Amino acid sequence: MSFQPTYDGKVPRHPDAVIELFRAKGWWGEDSIDDRLAVQVEKNRDSVAVVDSDVRITYAELNELVTRAAGGLRSLGVGVGDFVTLALPNWWEQVIVTFGAVRLGAIVAPVSVRLRGELEFILEYTDSKVVVVPEEFHGFGHRDLIEEMSERLPNLAATVVVRSTGPQSGQAMSFEQLLEAGQGAKDFPKLDSDDPWQVIFTSGTTGAPKGVVRTHNITVHTIDNLINHYRYFDGDGSAVALAVLPISFVFAQYLCELGALLTGGRLVLLEDFTPAEMFELINREGVTYTGIVPSMVSRLLEEPNKPDEFPTLQCVSPAGEAVTPERKEQMADIFSCAIRESYGLAECTWPLGQLPEAPTDKLLGRTGTQSPTVSIQVVDDGAALGPDEIGELLLGGPTLFPGYLGNPDVTASVIADDGWFQTGDLAYFDDDGYYAICGRKKDVIKRSGAQVIPQEIEDALSAHPSVKEVAVVGLPDDRRGEIACACVVPEPNTTVTASELLEFLDGKLATYKLPERIELFQHLPISNNGKILKNELRDKLVAT
Repeated sequence: MSFQPTYDGKVPRHPDAVIELFRAKGWWGEDSIDDRLAVQVEKNRDSVAVVDSDVRITYAELNELVTRAAGGLRSLGVGVGDFVTLALPNWWEQVIVTFGAVRLGAIVAPVSVRLRGELEFILEYTDSKVVVVPEEFHGFGHRDLIEEMSERLPNLAATVVVRSTGPQSGQAMSFEQLLEAGQGAKDFPKLDSDDPWQVIFTSGTTGAPKGVVRTHNITVHTIDNLINHYRYFDGDGSAVALAVLPISFVFAQYLCELGALLTGGRLVLLEDFTPAEMFELINREGVTYTGIVPSMVSRLLEEPNKPDEFPTLQCVSPAGEAVTPERKEQMADIFSCAIRESYGLAECTWPLGQLPEAPTDKLLGRTGTQSPTVSIQVVDDGAALGPDEIGELLLGGPTLFPGYLGNPDVTASVIADDGWFQTGDLAYFDDDGYYAICGRKKDVIKRSGAQVIPQEIEDALSAHPSVKEVAVVGLPDDRRGEIACACVVPEPNTTVTASELLEFLDGKLATYKLPERIELFQHLPISNNGKILKNELRDKLVAT
């Protein structure tokens, strides 16, 4: 049986044999995302579903707004399999349009509101019929940006402008006009759980963004795993999820938006991360769990008005980049709750995570254990490795995407015929079955024939009390091939030198792993989803 997808135009689909296999195992069924939402609407009509500042939307209101958004999109010519692109911050309108497009059988492409030139690429690549943007956000005119692009996008039928301040013209309409156009809408198509509902675009740091296609079955199975195995929420409507990270990215989308709304819980939206507002929302709304990236921790530590306790908070999940034990201990001190790391990709959601009962040493020193339905291997040159041996992480199973949008060649290069997906991430596992992620395979520094893993240096330097952030990159060197350069952001009001940091590393790392160069920075470049942009650091250092 081959796991290579078939392509319906640009859209990859799982082979029939794969669908039959996962259905036979009970991992996939008939439920669509809209079916799961309908169950919660029926059970929780008067319960609050979404909170956005002073806006509070019940499940009954949510369902009505979703229906009207679906009808409005249909009036613009959107149908089954058409693409709708959303470039919005964490606003309640994004939730409405997302579920409205799903109800129509359309494919949603959520992207960062901070995209500029990449947005035009995505609109053209998906042949999106509708794009949804704010009129402006942080002083930038998004409607004007789309208007300038639209003459080069013949398939774009309409722009929906959210929180507009005046009348729209041309192909633009306000969000309110979209809802008005959908008043009284009904008779939506029956959705096939094997169909795609979403495409998530990768950050494109190594080339043009790639579109990761995801189906209803993948998503529903992921949410079931988060309930039944990892137990982030009970599925009884008691969950209150705070979306600090953008719900346009897969981590906050699955953990917070879908995790709350498909289980009858409450989704609390934070437009922009500030520690003070995050702390206030946790206690005001009785938040039970949230997800962050480790780079947020330093700002949380600096906030002077932190509450003494967070009585409802049960779990904070860090993900998105390497999380040192020191960072986890800091999080535990801040929030006084369980810190449970997660790992996943747009291509394969939640293959690893920490269970509530994991012992402290594993919570601090490992990423987590594998999902019971995800297949995992650690390999080197195709050969499976044993405990404590570092190699590339391979994944497979029912949360693996069928393929990249319009890109069968790249799909075939990362998904083997037997279903193994090459993540490009380095990992190892211990005798107890706990896995640790060690960085990216492409970031390994090849120094005089030896391989240096940047995360080892980063973890060691992070233990220095004056180091706030650190990223290690490889730089070209005529004699040794590559050398390691540690880019360090000192803690505020501290002074540290490169020689002091090297002295600190003495005895902690093998001599061939010591960085040949240490550079001090005021801040490190960060991507839209909170990851350090090592390629930008590398380019800057090579040029100096």
